[in-house]
Amino acid sequence: GGALFAKKGAILCRSYGISSISDEPFDSYTIEIYPSVTENEFVIYEDDGISLEYINGARCETCIKAFKRDDDINISISERKGEFTGKKDNVEYEINVMNVNKSDVIYINGVFWEYKIVGEDTAVIKINEKELF
Repeated sequence: GGALFAKKGAILCRSYGISSISDEPFDSYTIEIYPSVTENEFVIYEDDGISLEYINGARCETCIKAFKRDDDINISISERKGEFTGKKDNVEYEINVMNVNKSDVIYINGVFWEYKIVGEDTAVIKINEKELF
């Protein structure tokens, strides 16, 4: 593997533990957020990973937005919208907020969330989709 360079404002999504996108729909995502003063967004698109039914609307979308104002980091995660065969009822998110200062406060969907610092400056929040709505 090589280095991954991300600029301020980037929102990246990863999923681990599968060898092929067609194994089965994901039930967990790692979201990496590099906050900036400009609001940025990323959309997770899910489908069955096998068919072309997404063309006919058989898919699910989740919008993630983030921005930083002073010591407040604001993240919003929308409800998963859409349906497809094999869609998981619940998704786990690991939110990794990069370049966090000890004084930073993190809000997800307007609610304050405690976080754990990993390494020098990465805030980690593990959250279940059902906790958000």
